[in-house]
Amino acid sequence: MMRAVAASQQWMVVLLVIVAWATPLSSAGPVEGKVLPLRQPDGQTIQVRIWGDEFYTVVESLDGYTLVRDPATQVICYARLSPDGNTLLSTGARVGTVSPALLGVTPHIRINQSAVTAQVRAAREDFERRRLEALPAGMDNEPEGPTLGDVMGITLLIDFSDDVGTIAPATVEQYCNKIGYAGSGNKGSVRDYYFDVSNGKLNYTNFVPTAYYRAAHPKTYYIDPNISFGQRARELILEALQALDDGGFDFSLYDADKDGIVDALNCFYAGFSNSAWAQGLWPHAWSVHFCADGVCTYRYQMTDMQNALTLATFCHENGHMLMGWPDLYDYDYDSSGVGKFCLMCTYTSDTNPQQPCAYMKYRAGWADLRLLTTPQMGLLAPVAGNVIYKYEHPTAANEYYLIENRQRLGRDAGLPDAGLAIWHVDTTGSNNNQQMTPESHYLVTLVQADGRWDLERYVNDGDATDLWAGPGYIQCAPHTNPNTHWWDGSSSLLSVHHISASGPQMTFTFITSDVDCNNNGLPDNVDLLAGTSKDCNLNNLPDECDIAAGTESDCNNNSVPDSCDVAGGFSADCNANGVPDECDLNPSELVVTDAYGYGGFSVYNLLTGTRRYTMTTGYLPSGVAYGPNGNLFLWQQESGPLWEYDGKTGALIGPRVAMQAGGVVQGRGITFMPNGDILVAGGTANRVPRFAWADGRYLGDFVTTGSGGLTAPWGLTFGPNGNLFVGSSATNEVLEYDGQTGAYVRTFVVAGAGGIDRPYDLKFGPDGHLYVSSRTDGYVYRYDGQTGAFLGLFTQTPVPPARGLAFGPNGDLFVASASGPAGGAAYQYDGRTGALVHTYPNGAAMFLAFRPWEGVISPDCNRNGAPDECDIAAGVVSDLNGNGVPDQCEALGDLNCDGYVDFGDINPFVLAFMEPATYAATYPDCPLFKRDINGDGVFNDQDINGFVFLLARF
Repeated sequence: MMRAVAASQQWMVVLLVIVAWATPLSSAGPVEGKVLPLRQPDGQTIQVRIWGDEFYTVVESLDGYTLVRDPATQVICYARLSPDGNTLLSTGARVGTVSPALLGVTPHIRINQSAVTAQVRAAREDFERRRLEALPAGMDNEPEGPTLGDVMGITLLIDFSDDVGTIAPATVEQYCNKIGYAGSGNKGSVRDYYFDVSNGKLNYTNFVPTAYYRAAHPKTYYIDPNISFGQRARELILEALQALDDGGFDFSLYDADKDGIVDALNCFYAGFSNSAWAQGLWPHAWSVHFCADGVCTYRYQMTDMQNALTLATFCHENGHMLMGWPDLYDYDYDSSGVGKFCLMCTYTSDTNPQQPCAYMKYRAGWADLRLLTTPQMGLLAPVAGNVIYKYEHPTAANEYYLIENRQRLGRDAGLPDAGLAIWHVDTTGSNNNQQMTPESHYLVTLVQADGRWDLERYVNDGDATDLWAGPGYIQCAPHTNPNTHWWDGSSSLLSVHHISASGPQMTFTFITSDVDCNNNGLPDNVDLLAGTSKDCNLNNLPDECDIAAGTESDCNNNSVPDSCDVAGGFSADCNANGVPDECDLNPSELVVTDAYGYGGFSVYNLLTGTRRYTMTTGYLPSGVAYGPNGNLFLWQQESGPLWEYDGKTGALIGPRVAMQAGGVVQGRGITFMPNGDILVAGGTANRVPRFAWADGRYLGDFVTTGSGGLTAPWGLTFGPNGNLFVGSSATNEVLEYDGQTGAYVRTFVVAGAGGIDRPYDLKFGPDGHLYVSSRTDGYVYRYDGQTGAFLGLFTQTPVPPARGLAFGPNGDLFVASASGPAGGAAYQYDGRTGALVHTYPNGAAMFLAFRPWEGVISPDCNRNGAPDECDIAAGVVSDLNGNGVPDQCEALGDLNCDGYVDFGDINPFVLAFMEPATYAATYPDCPLFKRDINGDGVFNDQDINGFVFLLARF
């Protein structure tokens, strides 16, 4: 519903606009890419594909070329776009008579969205003006039909001399009224559908004549595109009504609520509409005035019978007529409304359409309504019985929330998802307004659990993450994303928690306060007294709230503060540093950004390998890095902003660098200079802009455009020598620049060295060498950290396209990819061998970062899950040379360098002892330190006992 128009407009125009966009009378179910026949003026029938309704349609040939009727000849021709993009013009070339490519037109052309909106608005205003002009004297509003009890409508059957009816009237009668009807694949009759979805509260049937009414004129008369849309349709319906009346039909029997208005008037006509572009007999709903037997008709819906009768459109249009339901699709087709979650939007099936949503059932009086007022746990939400929970605005009756259970069962078998549907209703809104602002938003909004708002953004008609169910989406509250605020931005205090797994019987907890820090439906003090929450540190707050607030760490992600894990003996702390041993070894968190769509980032716990949380950004992120202040920074493609998020919670802080602060720059990897200033790989801008750490000001280009041949930089990093290294993707090089001035130093990795193709990201590893991801083939290449010489492929398993790189706290290498053997993910490779060891599924991954660890990371070179110093102290491993590294990890005593200390090392040991020069020549690749077992710096008889000890231990 349009809420207001410019104050300067006349009040009559205001009324027309409001009614035109809100009334269901001037509405019909949309067609979405359906193949239908159209007639040329000479009678030829062609098959086309159509999108739209009676106010805006797009027509394409079956091979995808947009079509229009030529205004001079009415011939259906290929279309071209006007210079301003606001109009489709005829090429004059009849469809099918010439190759469209020869006309210079491309497939799927569309006019500007602003022109679509204007066209739809104008058509609806005209339609509504003519409806108001035709209203009987004294009728100034739109009556709603009965929604309860026994209701009977009238269904007209019409055919033509040039299009004779082929579906028997008895079949139509069964389609409307027969219990258990299954013709043409339908799941029940129209009566069955409404009986089902109303939970037995509406028994709606239709009178169907035993014979067709033969129209007074051929069908070509009624579909004349030169006549104003709707005029001939009304003329046709009035003909059929008059014929009924002349035959003695009693219209008074079809006014169940005795308001003087026939409750429902359906018109089926033979064949196809053979119309489009809001012409002729295109299916629609409107009003017609005919009086007899003390009652008058008002609303009607007209539909072509085509080759078979199906439920969806008929049920949708009767929703308008009987219940006065509004459409929930977007009239100018730039959003998805509520998608496939309601009959009054997009259908899940022609023969078994989905149920009306909670708002429609509530409005019709079919709901088992339960008001949410007092906090309760374990509220039941069964899928059967139309149980609907309502949470009301404290002062505004027009705004409220509805909650229902929707499952892929029965009428809802084709839903995109199953679980609790949480609906935000504002009866002053309109599902033509997808802006999601206090002033402009939907009438009925599905609060989509994944927070991506795909419906408003016209991404899809619903997906498998839109409804609420455990374990993925268990709470919707003022503090969650999405939240439960009112449209003016104030907190509703509505909190829905502990949402159960999806099923026919679901449960949830309802509270109305934000003082329940752990969101379990109980005040904190009640939690602690009842023992439902622990307070191991005795600070009178539930432990889980300490963790969420960051006052206690939970590095092992077990919902117990680390200090309590150690104090209670649940975690070992062999080195007495106050940190659980498992966290000493792998303490960090992995951040992975999404590569496509509206984007976001996910945070993984490295100890468990599981996703900790996901944040939806609403934009496409690229480069990601933790800044000097410990917060997370993401660069938004294409030209910023640089967004800052809390490093521990992921909460958005705001933009650090404004959009286009450095001009147009594609923006990929980011890094920080020693003084904190921010550098961004400029992509197609072929430069590296620099921004001030303090306020995000653009400080000029640190690496100027094309310096050293730089082309399409995607990744950048500082090297051990303090210089900046940048991947030049388009030239397959890595370039080195002075770390203080940005001046070009040299080409560090020459073009294509080792076969690298489109280098994407680069990092220096713990060994001091440079690692570069090769986007095209998906490998990671290794280069000498001082000379840039190619050292070989590092990763053994390719993950094309390989993107961002990051070294984890234990030295393993992580690679982001949009596909790879496990699909889009972050792939973890052993930092020593390059073998693939773990995968973090994430969808299309772009860049990676690790949250800096505030403590000291303990090595675990033998990877047995315990810090090396603890293994040594416990005698699990030996450290004969006293350097803090287990001898097994150093391979002390492996004198033949075969990877083992065994009897094969005895002769080499003796040789090294007796003839050092001969040993060195025989085993040139064996490090000499392996002989110095006791670590005293010399190899002599003092090492013999140690060698014997190692020989016995290994």
